[in-house]
Amino acid sequence: MLGGRRSYRFIGKYKVPPRRYLGRAIPIKNPTYARIICERIAQRGRYRAFAVRGGRQCFVSRISPRKFMVYGRTRSRKPGSSIKVYIRRRGWCLLVLFF
Repeated sequence: MLGGRRSYRFIGKYKVPPRRYLGRAIPIKNPTYARIICERIAQRGRYRAFAVRGGRQCFVSRISPRKFMVYGRTRSRKPGSSIKVYIRRRGWCLLVLFF
C-alpha cells in the first residue's frame, strides 16, 4: 500500500471451487488481518490476484482471477462457503511522445 491507496481491489464473493482449481492453501493464523497478510504475500510474489477463504486460508493466482470465479457469485454469509477475491489495480502509466 503506497500513500494510503491499496494495491489490490475487492471484486466480489464467489462460491468455493474444488481444491484442484485453487491449488494449495496458505494458512493464516490471525483471521482479523487475513486480507492484509494475504495482500502482502501477493505483493511480494508479484501475483495478479488473491482470495481469502474464511479468514484462515489464502490462495494466490499469478495470471488471472478466473480460477476463483469458476462457480459464480454467491450471497452466502457463511465464512467457509465463499471466498473473497481481490485483483491488482492497474498502475499509472505515463506515456511521453517525442516528435
